[in-house]
Amino acid sequence: MSIKSRTLPAGWKWSKLGEVLHSIEAGKSPKAQERPADAGEWGVLKVSSVTWGEFRCQENKALFPEFKADGIPTVRTSDLLLSRANTVELVGAVAIAREDYPNLILSDKTLRLNPNLNLANPLYLLHALRTQEARTHLESHATGTSGSMRNVSQESIRNTPILIPPLEEQNRIAAILDRADAIRRKRQEAIALTQELLRSAFLEMFGDPIINPKSWNLMPISDVATKARYAIVDGPFGASLKQEEYVEEGIPVIRINNIKPLTFHNKDFKFITQQKFNELKRSAVRKNDLLMARVGHTVGKACLFDQDYPALLSTTGVAKITCDSSTICPEFLIHQLNLPQYQKYLAMHVGGAGQPYLNLTKIKALQIIAAGA
Repeated sequence: MSIKSRTLPAGWKWSKLGEVLHSIEAGKSPKAQERPADAGEWGVLKVSSVTWGEFRCQENKALFPEFKADGIPTVRTSDLLLSRANTVELVGAVAIAREDYPNLILSDKTLRLNPNLNLANPLYLLHALRTQEARTHLESHATGTSGSMRNVSQESIRNTPILIPPLEEQNRIAAILDRADAIRRKRQEAIALTQELLRSAFLEMFGDPIINPKSWNLMPISDVATKARYAIVDGPFGASLKQEEYVEEGIPVIRINNIKPLTFHNKDFKFITQQKFNELKRSAVRKNDLLMARVGHTVGKACLFDQDYPALLSTTGVAKITCDSSTICPEFLIHQLNLPQYQKYLAMHVGGAGQPYLNLTKIKALQIIAAGA
């Protein structure tokens, strides 16, 4: 049952985001350098600075010395930031800035939402904009072709449905969710440390897979995949899987936001019927398949699908690789693909002037260590 169909507690109501905002501010996107800003330099935010995690201040481009920032909004503590242009999974993504960044300006693709503090708590809005109702609205109102950058207008953002409880209740909910976020961040830090130890162990045993100082056997990824027809495949085109074909329960659909380096994010699914799954079974995913992001700022990041249920790739922006376990261990390949050295190698094969992407031909040709093969 949809949350919108449930009886609401006293004082709660469905509203439009614009009804609890004072204003929405946009920045500008002046000509910039292809590197992050150094200390004391002006920088402009990249789209990748606002995702479903924390605000990523390091995702910026340095501006030229002659740049004048007069009148352009900069990032302030507690700013509620929204990405108005991104992939379909990330368009409308929100984050909170935890400190001031007086030398970082908003781009024209990054909006600052200014809540009426008598009506809404910014931290509460952060979580409200991540609910299924809000996400469905923003994704369905984003314009752009499948696999490309999507854009959502300020009007559509203002019309986003959100559930508004009394302010006191918002404050209570925001405090609970913020504590949960703090625990999540600490857990992510622990995971990052573990992953760093694993990367160090891999490099100690096998060396840099690009330089290959230990002369291991190298082969293209296509040679370690099974011989099945759809061993290396991407998701269906947008015309094959439309927004209106998603249902409340059914077969989960994997999107780019489910792919984290080394880790499958088992949340925030959309669903399709068994019948639709059967129609698109070329893009089906099974346990121990490798998943790789093909577009956007996470291009090249890969994880192992370690779940016991069948699922479906959502768009051409996600690829899967079914390994031949007699040739290579999937876990070994996943750790190799996510090494910083290998990610730099992948970056050299990325195409696209605006939205970076890896096509399937390039993925199949990627050289990897196949120790013992």
